[in-house]
Amino acid sequence: HVDASRDWTAVRSVGWGVAVVTHHPVIGRGPTEIRTETLTRWDFPVRFAGAAVITPDGPFAVGSIHLKAGGSLDTPEDQRRFDEAREIRGVMQRLALIAAGAPGDDAPVTVLGGDYNHNGHPKVPANAIRGLDIDGSPLTMAYTPVLGTDSRYSFGGPAYGHRRSFLDYIAYPDARAEVTAAFVLDTEILSDSSLAGMGLERSDSS
Repeated sequence: HVDASRDWTAVRSVGWGVAVVTHHPVIGRGPTEIRTETLTRWDFPVRFAGAAVITPDGPFAVGSIHLKAGGSLDTPEDQRRFDEAREIRGVMQRLALIAAGAPGDDAPVTVLGGDYNHNGHPKVPANAIRGLDIDGSPLTMAYTPVLGTDSRYSFGGPAYGHRRSFLDYIAYPDARAEVTAAFVLDTEILSDSSLAGMGLERSDSS
């Protein structure tokens, strides 16, 4: 849900299913199309959209990510994810430089969130976030429990035999920012009164 009384900007790419949507000024955009250097049987563009944005809390470099699905450890799909992550990291570095050039003394906050499809090698997400914090360290994956539980998952539900897995992450710079509240919303497990209070349907997160 967005506030219809405000003007919004959606930064997209030809890679489907990704966007950065903001009502703050956009001062830089990622490329509309990214291709991996390594040739594979998957020739579609990398699913990524990114922007440099000025907010009341300073400049941000923000990316929306959806890496290749399927496969497992060290499969061709995993290699494709690794190559996609490398390309995305390069774009995020360039967006952070644009954000750093904004007026003021604030260092940019770099945030990279979305579907990492992390069902293979740990090097895949690590390759996407390496060196993107302002102190040269990797970004940190935010702790995002499912609202009302101690569980962590972001995918699954009735359509998948109630199997659940954790594929989606939000990475942030812990040298520059602090997470004060973050959670995953699973409307299937909420009470009727909770759903009514938030104006949600039980199937909203299916």
